[in-house]
Amino acid sequence: MSSSITGNNIFDFGLKVFLLICPIVYVGGLPAKDVQLQCFIIGVMILFGLSLLAEQKREYVNVRLGLFFLWVIVNIICYKFHPVVIAGATQVFLGLLLFYLILIYVQPTDAMISWLLLLIPLNVIVVAMQLVGHDFINKSFANVCGLMQSPSHLGTIMVLLAPLAIAKKWWFVFPALFCLFAARSVTPMFGMAGAIAFYYWHKGRNKWLISGLAITIAGAGFLLNTFSFVKLKFLGRLEIWEQALQVAFTKPLQGMGIGTFPQISKSFHSIHDGWWEMPQNVYIGVVFALGVTGLILLLSYIFDFYKRVRPHFSNPKVLPFAASLVGLLIIMLGQSCMEYTRIFVPAIAIVAFTEINLL
Repeated sequence: MSSSITGNNIFDFGLKVFLLICPIVYVGGLPAKDVQLQCFIIGVMILFGLSLLAEQKREYVNVRLGLFFLWVIVNIICYKFHPVVIAGATQVFLGLLLFYLILIYVQPTDAMISWLLLLIPLNVIVVAMQLVGHDFINKSFANVCGLMQSPSHLGTIMVLLAPLAIAKKWWFVFPALFCLFAARSVTPMFGMAGAIAFYYWHKGRNKWLISGLAITIAGAGFLLNTFSFVKLKFLGRLEIWEQALQVAFTKPLQGMGIGTFPQISKSFHSIHDGWWEMPQNVYIGVVFALGVTGLILLLSYIFDFYKRVRPHFSNPKVLPFAASLVGLLIIMLGQSCMEYTRIFVPAIAIVAFTEINLL
């Protein structure tokens, strides 16, 4: 028994626990975002320590990610090592470290994916309790959010996991759709429509049926909300995007610094009730933080990734991950979901698992 315990087994187990716990960890009375950020930092450091016991499974070098890493360092230097910028950059560095640890030391198995998919039934249980008025997780939150602390993030995590669930059993998508519709967040419904349509399109299913299914899921975002609510959200985003870009283009090459948006955006005006501490668009957020240069470097990796993944869409080991990422890319147009480790961590894992299947 003891001979089967290896450094790689220990690292794999640590990663499984990390992927399951980090998105949902919560301590009553403390901001969930801060708790999950600390869990992310500590978890990555523990995984780095465990990696010293494991054997390297493969090598991986990506020049585009290397250039992005260097540009983040330049951003820190440009803003004279400002504490806010250093804190934001640290999250980026740890995210890249997690990405490389998974790539170098892990072989994604069905068991590992199953641990990640446990987030679906766990959220289903809590969502069901919230719908009947029993919320032991967050009694002060008015909307259904499961274990994700936000309706939009509940929807987003379901979009990430649904294609992986479908790949195991087609009907596994229904619990994910249950959580998605209960959350009633519009942007993830478009992401889910795109992810499922992409998956079944490349599986060779009936194109009309796929189109109808995608339209139904996307349309649910409007049916489950009032038109005035959706309009307010959309117009509010347009105002935030416009003002964020106006400020960002005062320093178009270097941006305003990672992590500075919440402070600078206090001067923004929006028809939305209250102040938005996020740009609600990942791409605009990158321009704001790292300038056009940062966005170009990020998009260069995304396009190169797409070129390498595209020939493998028919591969059953690659297609579910690709569909998840299609859904995420759509959501990133209308949310700043990657600012939160509860989405950031599983997204990094899915990108890394996809890269492994390409090597």
